[in-house]
Amino acid sequence: MKWKPDNNSDLVPKVEVFMDKYAMRLDFGQAAANGKIPARIYLCVPDQHKSYVAGNFEVAFEDAGAAARLPANAEGLLMKNGIIAT
Repeated sequence: MKWKPDNNSDLVPKVEVFMDKYAMRLDFGQAAANGKIPARIYLCVPDQHKSYVAGNFEVAFEDAGAAARLPANAEGLLMKNGIIAT
C-alpha cells in the first residue's frame, strides 16, 4: 500500500512511539495445505484516542517450506508492554 498526502500538511499523519502501556495479541493458526497461515491481531495503544486495530489476515511466505519450519507452539502470542508471553 502506498499513500501520499496532498500539499495540505494537516493530512500528514503524526507519529507517536509507545514503549509501554500498550497491548498486542497475535494469534497464529495451523498452516494450510497451501502453506499460508491464518492469523489474527489486536493492538491497542495508549494515545488520547484509545486507538486500536483488530482483524484477521493470512501469512504467506516466499519460501514455500518456511511455514513447516515454524515451532509447534507458535499458535498464540500475547505481547504486553514489550514482553511476550504465551
